[in-house]
Amino acid sequence: MIEACVISRKADLDIQIDGARKCVPLMYAAAAQQSDALEMLLEYDADANLGDAEGATPLMWACATRVRYPGQSSKQAQ
Repeated sequence: MIEACVISRKADLDIQIDGARKCVPLMYAAAAQQSDALEMLLEYDADANLGDAEGATPLMWACATRVRYPGQSSKQAQ
């Protein structure tokens, strides 16, 4: 569904959706560990090198997010 919107509207994938923080959709997908969304955004040329207001890139957002594996409690992820 997201892909259809991107294709049909020729969306600006690098639009800042959080003005003051200068965040782009790729950052939120990385932080949420949404691999399908990440793959689609990158396939349609989202800029993986853009930094937010503090200079953090989508890769940095992904690394800063604690990974929780299936069956693992939030305490175990810490």
